[in-house]
This record gives sequence, structure tokens and C-alpha cells, in this order.
Amino acid sequence: MRSRYCAFTIGTPKAVEYLVETQHEDFRQPHLASALQATINDVTWCSLEVRETSHLNDEGLVEFTALYKHDEQLSRLQERSSFVREGGRWLYTTGHLDPAQNGPVED
Repeated sequence: MRSRYCAFTIGTPKAVEYLVETQHEDFRQPHLASALQATINDVTWCSLEVRETSHLNDEGLVEFTALYKHDEQLSRLQERSSFVREGGRWLYTTGHLDPAQNGPVED
């Protein structure tokens, strides 16, 4: 999770390539790289807090909170991400958001 967050913050074409490579191929949407690049271009990531991790065999969960700015508005993204381990690498599959925990951060 931390390495994917770093790739989002770096935002280079090589970082986008890394994000695509670390997403399980069964969960890649068409035009994933361009969608990731668009997000990177629109958002400035500010911080990451990994709140909880767990794994059983080759399946893992990571719950995290990330702060980001979009149009100068500070917002929160809280997600519970699922990963699978294949060939010794953890690959992102899906993320589940709690709408009550996401959105603009009030001052």
C-alpha cells in the first residue's frame, strides 16, 4: 500500500506504470493508465496513515486514510483495500470506501 501511495505522489509515467503493474490483471479496467494519470494530475496527496493490516495466506486487507488536495480543498480518502499475493508480489484488487468517512475535511 505504501509503495502504491508513493507512486501516486511521484506521478511520473514510470510511477503510473508501477501502479498498473501492481494492480491484479483481473481487476484492471480499460484505459487504467490514463485514468490513473488523470487522477494524479488533479490531486496533490498530502499524507497516508495505514490504520490496519491483515492477511491470511495469499489474501490481504489494508485499511488506510489518505489526505489530499483537489482545487485547494483538503479532503479525506478512507479505503479498505484488498490484495492478493501472486509470485511473491502483493497485487491490488479492489477498494471499498465508506462514504461517511470520505470527502472534504472541515476546518
